[in-house]
Amino acid sequence: MKKISVLLFSLFLSANSLTQVLWIRNYDVAIATANKSNKLIVMDFWATWCNPCLRMDEKLWNCEEMKKLSGNFICLRLNFDYDLKFVSKYGVRAIPRVIIITAGGEILYDNLGFMDAESYLTVFRAIPGDIGGLNKMSIFQAENKKDLQANYTLGEEFQRIGKNLANAELKSSFLNCSAKYLSKAQNLSTDPVLAEEIELHSILNDIYSGHGQKALKTIEKMNPVPVNEDIAELRHFVLAECYRSIGDQENFQKHKQLIKKQEFLGQLNE
Repeated sequence: MKKISVLLFSLFLSANSLTQVLWIRNYDVAIATANKSNKLIVMDFWATWCNPCLRMDEKLWNCEEMKKLSGNFICLRLNFDYDLKFVSKYGVRAIPRVIIITAGGEILYDNLGFMDAESYLTVFRAIPGDIGGLNKMSIFQAENKKDLQANYTLGEEFQRIGKNLANAELKSSFLNCSAKYLSKAQNLSTDPVLAEEIELHSILNDIYSGHGQKALKTIEKMNPVPVNEDIAELRHFVLAECYRSIGDQENFQKHKQLIKKQEFLGQLNE
C-alpha cells in the first residue's frame, strides 16, 4: 500500500511538472530551441524588484491555462538588470514587457505592463503550436536580405499562417509581415510575370485583413490582360477571395468556376 502511495505521488509530481511554464534564460538557446521545434518565442522582460512583474507571475504565468498554453511556444525570461544586451536590442525601458518573436527575430507582438491576465491569454491562445518552416525561412531571409526567393517564400508563409489566426492583433502582425516581405520580393524582381504573381499574392493580405473593396480597386488598376494562363487563374482565385470577403456570392461562384487548380479550389472550399 505504501509503495502504491509513493508511486501515485511520484506520478502526480511528474504530471504537475509538465504543466509548469518552463522558462529558458538564455536567448541563443531559446532561438535554437524555437527553430528546432517550429515554435514562436514569448519573451518576458522582468526583475525581482518589479511589483507588476510579481503580480504577473501570480495572475498570468502561474495560472492553470497559461501552464497548458505554454507548450505551444518557447518561453524566454530575460532579466532587466542583467540581460542588458537584449534590453538594449529590444529597446526595453520599462517592465514587465512581453514580446513575441520568430527565431529570425521578427517581432509579432509587443506589450508593456500588466493590467490583467486575460489580455495576454487572448493572444497566447491564438499562437499556433507549430509554425512549420517559418523560423527557418525567417533566419534564412535575415542572412540573405536581398534574395528574391527568400523574401517571397517568407512573405507567403506569414500569410499562410496569419490568415487563419483568431486573435486580430496577432493576425494583423502576421499579415503586415507578409506584406513587407512580398513588397521586398516584388521590388527585387526583374521578371514582369513574377512581379505580377507577387502583386496578386500581396493583394490577398488586404482581403484577409477584411479590406475586400480595397483589394478589388487594386486589381482594377492592374493590366486587364494577364500575361499567361497561370497568372489568369491566380487572378481568378484572388478575385474569388475578394468577392467572398464582401459577401458577393454570384461573382464568387463566377470566378471559382474558372479555376482548375486543386490548391486554389481547396482554399476556396475552406
